[in-house]
Order: sequence, then structure tokens, then C-alpha cells
Amino acid sequence: MTESISLTGNLPQDILSPLAGAAAGEREDSDAQLIIASKHNCEAYATLYRRYANSVYRYMLVCVVDEQDAQDLTAQTFLAGLEGVQAYQGRGTFAAWLFSIARRKVMDFYRHSQPHIPFDELIQVPHPEQQPDQIVEERCDYERLTRAIGTLAPDRAEAIRLRIFAELSVNEIGEAMGRNESAVRMLLSRALHDLRLRLNSTSPSFTAR
Repeated sequence: MTESISLTGNLPQDILSPLAGAAAGEREDSDAQLIIASKHNCEAYATLYRRYANSVYRYMLVCVVDEQDAQDLTAQTFLAGLEGVQAYQGRGTFAAWLFSIARRKVMDFYRHSQPHIPFDELIQVPHPEQQPDQIVEERCDYERLTRAIGTLAPDRAEAIRLRIFAELSVNEIGEAMGRNESAVRMLLSRALHDLRLRLNSTSPSFTAR
């Protein structure tokens, strides 16, 4: 999915909204049913995997940058989720619980490795209909965005990663980070303000994937 986010003018309302979309409530209800079923049926967990794999991978990629590392951490996250599903108590949403696991995997990764940053691997194989100038523009946008997020204060960077790349709601970000909704809104607001200051001088907007 491609989402354009303006860095000028008013803050994007959807970034600060309590819900990630109109279907957020339905998704959470469906997740709750699937997680209960997952305790006895692996296929139910496979459905959750298909639902969240792309979001977890995008989050991992912007955190660790390297494609292979992001794939490995995504697999580790879902494996840990499967191993912990029996103990899942249903407090909060499944997405927040899953990304709490993902955040711990990223922290473990940085504690035990010296990551490298091959920015030429950030963009997937281009679509055959894309023009060369479009591919270059997208690559530059993604690289600039990733670098800019990396310069933010850690909590602000984490909130913006979870909002843009993981596509969590404000409430889910709060659950994953152990913050209340007001604190998350403030983190996102300040993060967007900081990103504008860093990126405004060269481009009025960027595209987050």
C-alpha cells in the first residue's frame, strides 16, 4: 500500500486519529476470534500471519533496513507469537500484542549485532510499468524518510514507525509502547513537526510505503 503524507500545512488527520480506519473495530473483533481459535487451530494463526505479515515486515525494514534481517525478524516475531498464543490474555488488541513482540525482537537485534545499512536494498524489485525516473524518485523518498526518522528522538521515531509502517492505531501504539493515547498523540505530533523541519527544505512531501 502507498500512502502519501504531506509535510507542510496542517498535520495529517489520519496520523493522529484514534483509529487506523473505518474497519478498525471489525478487524479487532475478527482478530480476537482468530486468536482464540489459534490456541487449538494453527490455520487460524496462519490467517493472522497473512493479515499482519506485510505490516510487520515494513516495520522491521524501516527499523533495521537490511532486507534479509527484516525477513528474519518478521519470521521470529510470528514464531514467538505462535509460541506465546496459549498465554495470550486478550488484554488490548492482537496487533498491539504482536508489535510488542516485534519491538523486543528489534531491541534484541541491536543488542547482539552490528547492523549494516545498504540503502540500495530498501526498495523492492520495481514494477515493470514504473518509469526509471519514478523508481529513482521513490528510492530517494524512502531513503530520505528512513534517514530522517532515524534522527528523531527514540520515542518519537518509534511512534511514527508504528503509525506509518505498521499501520497501528493511536490506541494500539499506546498499548505497544506502554503509553496513554494523549502521550502517543503528542509523540506523533512532535515527530511530524520534526520531520517537516528535516525534509521541508528539499521537498514539500514524501511517500511512505
